[in-house]
Amino acid sequence: MIPFIFNVHTYYWEDVHIKNLGYERGSRISPAKSVFERGLIVNFHQDAPVVKPDMLHTIWSAVNRITRKGVQIGPKECVSVYDALRAVTNNAAYACFGEKQKGSIEEGKLADFNILNETLLKADKMKKGYKDNGNNKRG
Repeated sequence: MIPFIFNVHTYYWEDVHIKNLGYERGSRISPAKSVFERGLIVNFHQDAPVVKPDMLHTIWSAVNRITRKGVQIGPKECVSVYDALRAVTNNAAYACFGEKQKGSIEEGKLADFNILNETLLKADKMKKGYKDNGNNKRG
């Protein structure tokens, strides 16, 4: 079993979940850290066109779990930047049976690259969306 977690849910709709379910129960939505801790291969996804396809925002949401109103929801479920990156690269490739062709930077594998202003592993984790430098390159 490979959990596909729609973690931007915590950003876009969590305020509604807090209202409808209460903070404690609403905090349990998209429990990425719990899934990682159970040793499962976690994959983060998006539901375009429901939300704009933006994997940097997906990473930010998994790391911070902040709602649109600025409330942190379920901080115990925040994951590290490294785990979030793994969920959208290596783990995503594995989930699609594509780990031999993509998902990590290795000789002979397919790759798309984005050039960012800073290394995500060292960037301010609260910087919304980890903005790129506007020079996205495919290669």
